[in-house]
Amino acid sequence: MRRWITAVSGALALALLLTATSVQAQTNSDVIDANANVLTPLQVTGQQALDFGDVFPGVTYTIAPTDPAPGIWRVQGYGSAEIDLTFGLPAQLNFGVNNFAIDFAGNTAGVNTANNPAGASVFDPAGGYTGDLGAGGDLYVFIGAQITPATGQAAGLYTNTISLTADYTGN
Repeated sequence: MRRWITAVSGALALALLLTATSVQAQTNSDVIDANANVLTPLQVTGQQALDFGDVFPGVTYTIAPTDPAPGIWRVQGYGSAEIDLTFGLPAQLNFGVNNFAIDFAGNTAGVNTANNPAGASVFDPAGGYTGDLGAGGDLYVFIGAQITPATGQAAGLYTNTISLTADYTGN
C-alpha cells in the first residue's frame, strides 16, 4: 500500500507540476502599417513678365495686379492644400550703371484660382500670402508695381527679376 500511496503521490505531484507549467499568462500581439502619402510637389511657373513697355522719363506708370497685363505665375500642387507665398522684390530696375526705383507698396499682388487678374484678391506682396490652392490644384499669382523714371533717365531697357516661392503649410 505504501507503494501505491507513493505512486499516487508521485502521479499527483507530476499532474500538479504539468498543470502549473501549462498555465501561463496569455500573450497576444498584432501589427499595424505605417503609411505616408506624399502629395504632389508644388510647381511654380512664370507665365508673363511685369512689362511696363515703352515709358517716358519723368512720368509715373502703374500696373495693378487686377489690370489686364500684370506679371503672372501659375502655382500647381495638391488641390485645396494651404500654401505660403513669399516674394523676392527688387528695389530698382537696372540698365548697366543706371537704375531707378520700382515700388511694390500696398496691394500690388493678387491671387485667383482662375487665370483672370480682374477677379484677383489683392494683398501686399511684402507681407506674403497664405491661402489655399483651388480644388483643381491651381492658383494664379499676379504682380503689379509703380515706376517713375527720372526726368533725365538714360534711355535703355531696364530690368530686374521678381521671384515667387511657394511652400505647403501642412494644413
